[in-house]
Order: sequence, then structure tokens, then C-alpha cells
Amino acid sequence: MKVKLKLLLLLVSTLLLIAFVNSTIWSSPGNVFNTTPDKVLLNLSNGLSFTLTLGLNSTANPDYLTIRNDTNSVKPNYSQPQTGWEIKSIYHARCFGELDKFPLVVNNGTDYVNRTKTLSPGETTQITLSTFLDCPPGRYYGTLSVQNSSYQETLTLPVIIDVPISQENEFNSSKGVGFFMGTFKGSKHHYFFNTSLVENATWVRIKLESNSPYLFASNSTNRWQSISNNDISFKVKPNDIITITLFENSTNEISYKGHIYFSTLSMFNGSKEITDINLGALNVSQTKTLSLLLKNLGGVPAVNVEEIKELWWVKKIEGDGPLNYTLLIPKDSTVEITLEYDGYSKYNLTLWQDSTLLSFSDSLSKTTYFAYGKGLEFITKTLGKGSYRVEVSNLTQPVPYNLTIKVSFGPSSWIQSNFTSYSNK
Repeated sequence: MKVKLKLLLLLVSTLLLIAFVNSTIWSSPGNVFNTTPDKVLLNLSNGLSFTLTLGLNSTANPDYLTIRNDTNSVKPNYSQPQTGWEIKSIYHARCFGELDKFPLVVNNGTDYVNRTKTLSPGETTQITLSTFLDCPPGRYYGTLSVQNSSYQETLTLPVIIDVPISQENEFNSSKGVGFFMGTFKGSKHHYFFNTSLVENATWVRIKLESNSPYLFASNSTNRWQSISNNDISFKVKPNDIITITLFENSTNEISYKGHIYFSTLSMFNGSKEITDINLGALNVSQTKTLSLLLKNLGGVPAVNVEEIKELWWVKKIEGDGPLNYTLLIPKDSTVEITLEYDGYSKYNLTLWQDSTLLSFSDSLSKTTYFAYGKGLEFITKTLGKGSYRVEVSNLTQPVPYNLTIKVSFGPSSWIQSNFTSYSNK
């Protein structure tokens, strides 16, 4: 058993090593030079700056290499339009493949150039690719060609540019509001922004104007999702990169518009800043009063502040096999049921009343549920008073899962507040 375990760990480690080693691509037709890695990725994580290593074959003659960034075009991957935006009425035509020029700048560490020094056989050199792409937020793609001095050897690299939501495009820093839009054609779309867009930011809200595609958000450690209304709010920390992910199973074209809203409001109980209101366990007739103070710690004005009360009964269950759970609903309520699991397994999530199947889950599989290797089954439904049954069944080898059942209740019968308005302070 120990030998098998060690062998498995060695195999996993080897696979991980292979997965993360940068790939090298060679020129054609004669393998005279190469580049590492085999693609160019410009995004918020690398500051829209990418280092590329170019090398001459040890059997080649001394030569220099030319980066032909003047013969390629960039195209919007999310069908971003040229007009109709909120901050800028129109964007430059080069964002949409209408000009014969690729917006990449080549830097060899000392100067902006479009070719390398003369390389000796087997020698390598590095260049830095950056962009001043003044385009709407979203993904753009194109190619970059590299040739030797005689133009007889060519190497073509795919280029992907993830233009973040920023002050350079669709973010209004004085209001703390950003905007994005595109057209969905299946698969998934990603948008990125940094919480440092607003000093002393405390919360971010992301909202789509429509119920599709599905909306998710994440950073390096957390995920947030909205199954029912495509509206997410979460606490943020300084200088953190947030990823917005949109997903839709349909292959039909779906146009969407979304906003991000920054808040610099903080809530205090006495001198202590709090993010959650925890009243603890209360008996049926017991009440508890809490005094809270709202403070605006940043430069984003807080206007039209409203108090919205929500009250949910939440049940969380961990398992790895078939499950039946009886759910009692005291009155008409909205129910959200999610099942999240690891690996490549497949589960069914169903909702029943007696022998009647009320709902079968929508599914986000491992390959489509953004970047975390998760599967997600979910059901959202309005139910009347009665008894219901939630069933989980595995279709493949079982793996650990987390089942969450949320039932909404009218908060006015449970929570009272004297909040009327907020003056920006």
C-alpha cells in the first residue's frame, strides 16, 4: 500500500510538472529558431507585459530575428461593439481589426525595437511585449510573427489580450462604477479588475441587467455565485484581482450588459468594524438589539443608500453518495439548492413532492465551471407550503460534495430597523 501511494504521488507530481513547464515552438520550415513559451498572454496579472525568450538553433548561422508586429490584426473575442459604451462614446478602429497594425510594443530591456541583436548559434535573448491597447474591457486575440533576417524562416504565435476594466476604458473613478458588455456564443467569458481602482474599497457589487448568462466572481481564494438574479456582493481587500466569469449552456447568441459598483462604506458596532451581523442563538420569544454606525472611509460618495433585509434558512450537508433530504416549507418561499463537487464525477440533483418530479438541476460541468475544477448542480424554484424531497444521486464514481439548501423568509416579521436614510460622512 505504501509503495502504491508513493507511486501515485510521483505520478501526480510528474503530471503537474509537465503541465506547468513552458512549451517551446520552433520556426518552419527548417527549425532555425524558437520561442518560449508558445503563446503570448497579456493580462492584469502580468501588468499587460509579457516576456518572450527567443533562441537560435545551435546548428544555425549567426542571425538576428525580426518581430513582425506590423502585419497582424487584433479582434474582440466577446464581440465587443465599437459604440454604445457608457464612458467613451466610440473606441478606436484598431480594437476591432479594422487597421493593419497590431498594438504590441517590443522592448529588449534597453530600447523599444522590432528586432533582436545578432545571435550566435545556440544563444538566447529575451524581449518584453506590452500593449497600450485603448479598447473596451474583455478578451482580444490575434497572432504575432517572428522571422529571421532573410524572411525564409517564420514562426507564428497566438496572442491573447485580456483588457481589464479600468480608468482607461469603462470605469468611472469618481463614482466607483464600471461597465462591461458583449455577446455570448457559448463557452464562457472572463472580465478582470483590480480592487485598487478605488482607495479604501470595502465592498463590490456585480450585477447583470439580465438573468442570463450565469454570473460568477472569484479571486485567488474565494468564489461567489448568483444562481437566481445575477447580482453578487462581497467584501474585498486592497490590491486584489477579481475575475468575473459568465457562463451559459446555450449556443444561441446572448447579448449582455453588466456593472460593477464599488463601495467605501464600513459598518461599526461601537469602535469595532464588522462585516456580519451575528445575533447568535435566540429562543422563540427572545429579542436582541444592536446599534450600528455606517461610515464612509473612502472617496466614493454614498448616495441613495437603501436598507434591504433578507432572511434565509440555510442547511449545509457534506456527503459522497446518494442522499434524500425532507424539506418542510411553512409558507410560499423561494428555494435555492446547490450541489458542488470535485473531480470528473457526475451527479443528479432533483426536487420532488411525493412522487412528482418538480425540478431537475441545471448543470455546470467541470470543463465549464470556471477554472476551479468543480462541478455545480443547482435548482431555483418558488414553492408553496408543504413537504418536499431533495435527492442527490451519483452517475459515476462518487466524490465528496457539498449540498446547500436555502429557503427565504419574509424578513419584516423577524427583523426591525429604524434606518431611514444615510448622509455621506
